[in-house]
Amino acid sequence: MESSPENKQIVANALHKAHPEFTEQDLRNYLSIFTEVTDAAELVYRNLTKE
Repeated sequence: MESSPENKQIVANALHKAHPEFTEQDLRNYLSIFTEVTDAAELVYRNLTKE
């Protein structure tokens, strides 16, 4: 999964629905983690599928 703006919005909406008490800063923090994790996973996948 790529950390595209669309995917970030999906994650933000899901977090807000599950945790309406989260502040904007909480959402930004979680989205930052989401981006780092998805980017790292994509890098690992690319390295594993190299020919």
